[in-house]
Amino acid sequence: MSENRRYGGALSAVANGIADIWRSRRDDPPEDDGERMDGRWCLITGASSGLGFEAAVLMLQRGANLIVASRSADAELVRRLRERVGGEADSQSTRTIPEIEAISIDLARFASVDAFVEEIARRERTIEIVVFNAAAVASRARRTEDGFDEMLQINYLSNHLLATRLIESGRVDLSSSEGGVRPARFVFVSSEAHRSSPDVPETDLFEIGDYGMGESVRWYAYSKLLLTAFTEELSRVHNRDNETSLTVLTMCPGAMRTGIARDAPGVLQPLIRLALRLAFPGPEKSARMLAHLAVSPEFNSQTGLYFHLSTRKEKDARARDSEFRTRLWQETTDVLAD
Repeated sequence: MSENRRYGGALSAVANGIADIWRSRRDDPPEDDGERMDGRWCLITGASSGLGFEAAVLMLQRGANLIVASRSADAELVRRLRERVGGEADSQSTRTIPEIEAISIDLARFASVDAFVEEIARRERTIEIVVFNAAAVASRARRTEDGFDEMLQINYLSNHLLATRLIESGRVDLSSSEGGVRPARFVFVSSEAHRSSPDVPETDLFEIGDYGMGESVRWYAYSKLLLTAFTEELSRVHNRDNETSLTVLTMCPGAMRTGIARDAPGVLQPLIRLALRLAFPGPEKSARMLAHLAVSPEFNSQTGLYFHLSTRKEKDARARDSEFRTRLWQETTDVLAD
């Protein structure tokens, strides 16, 4: 089977996910390097469950102050995180208890993204690390109130908007790398499925027609191709003259048990649940690699890298194509400005 057809449908995606698990069974994340994050603010989207929740636990265990963002972010999410990491400080420890703030965000609405950044500004938080984890796999095409395909908006357009707004608002300070201080860091959760994307259209990049479950995985792959190309261009735009102002890393976490396919048709849900339960691991292993990418000092001067689990790979050639990346950046800027 050719690489660009490996994730052509829901069932083939499940089958190839199982194959990837077998091939990567010894692909373990690096050991915990002990890097502490005390007093530093981190933001994780899609943190209410699955990979995002487990990554949030690991960041808190390293001492990071944390903003957890999701549609259902509330006091109950904060309580669950406190319960996992322990809500009380050791009386013999000089370390402070990390702060946790839950702020709601709906990536299917640009207005929600803007309101989210405004709320962070109101709280006067300066964020050093952002993990863009939230994503969706839709069972069918749906239009958002902004006029875009919902899956495309959640997986790409709103991530572009959020990254841009955080920088423009000064909530992520790119000048902090001056004088030897660690640069700000963005870690994006993408997918190996980006290699299976349909061909890039010659006209409107964001006009996706009607589709059902049979084509959903193809358009999921397309949204991840746009996201992966964006990370490449984001790294280029903000890092020039051999100086790193913003470390941009991208990771495919591999197949695992999460709720990302919860929107699949009811007829497929029993099969998907069975496959997830029997063949797919939980998100803990991938979360360890995600946390490693978020905090390890080895990436302070490295940017634009892509990992499949803990294995570094080249991104799909389309994501690295300078002409396409420039076009994507400009067309996205144009539609977000409307």
